[in-house]
Amino acid sequence: MVKISLEGSSLFNKILIELAQTYKLWLDDRPSFFNGTRQEESIIRVINPSFQISNSLRNKYRIRQLYHSAESLSIVKKLAIIIRKCCNLKCLAYELHKVIDEILYEYVNTVFIDFLDSVDHNGTFFNIRSDILEKVINEKVTFFKNNFSKYSYKFPVTVFNLNEEVRLSKNIFLKPIDSEELN
Repeated sequence: MVKISLEGSSLFNKILIELAQTYKLWLDDRPSFFNGTRQEESIIRVINPSFQISNSLRNKYRIRQLYHSAESLSIVKKLAIIIRKCCNLKCLAYELHKVIDEILYEYVNTVFIDFLDSVDHNGTFFNIRSDILEKVINEKVTFFKNNFSKYSYKFPVTVFNLNEEVRLSKNIFLKPIDSEELN
């Protein structure tokens, strides 16, 4: 079971408030929304449903898209570092950005009424239901772990008299292979 730190919970609260504010701006005043993204000099980054979700399940979600702001993107970067540490993941932090988007999308659609309450109050608060959040995080991180694989890169390096494997560091080693195997 994945246990997120207090700092992570606080950041999830911040990002959910930010997403509620951005969603409200999108619903109420689209020209201001577009002007805001133009002033931030960024493109509009949208959170869509995960590719894991079948088309029949997509229809059960009430909020089809969420919209990132510059602030929410910076929070995603911080959350990626925290989740990587808490879950002891051996990956780069940016590889978790899509996982965090999936967590946010599923969580918002699970606590739909709470999210709309926050939107109605201009995102001034968001009461996180930690049991549901931890369940969603656990599900998405477990899926990520199961589908994340180590890569073996093969570079054509010529080393004379290499009869057996030579370890250069903890993660890098040279291994002799048949030249016919490369074809």
